[in-house]
Amino acid sequence: MTYTNTNTAYGQTLQVSFDKFGFLINEQVWTSELANQIALREGVETLGDRHWLVINHLRDKYQSFGGMPGIRSVCRSSGVPKHEVQQLFGTCMNVWKIAGLADPGPEVRNYMA
Repeated sequence: MTYTNTNTAYGQTLQVSFDKFGFLINEQVWTSELANQIALREGVETLGDRHWLVINHLRDKYQSFGGMPGIRSVCRSSGVPKHEVQQLFGTCMNVWKIAGLADPGPEVRNYMA
């Protein structure tokens, strides 16, 4: 699956590819504009302040640990309770995809579904 993302700030057009599960293949091309497009694809209408709080905490923790942080850890550090994260995104997998992170593997995908 390929999506063409035009970076309006720099006038660049990037080819953005996703794996067969809908995860971003190259995390380096992630932008907030792309996050909004992924959110729409995953059925999340509009990304508000609470969405961005969770997304940014998840990305920060992922980059700090070099892997998947527990959702409870993300909820604690962001101050957004797990039930609210579910209301905002539907599933943990949606949060992961919207945050532009690579496929965490089959075991984690099963956990996040």
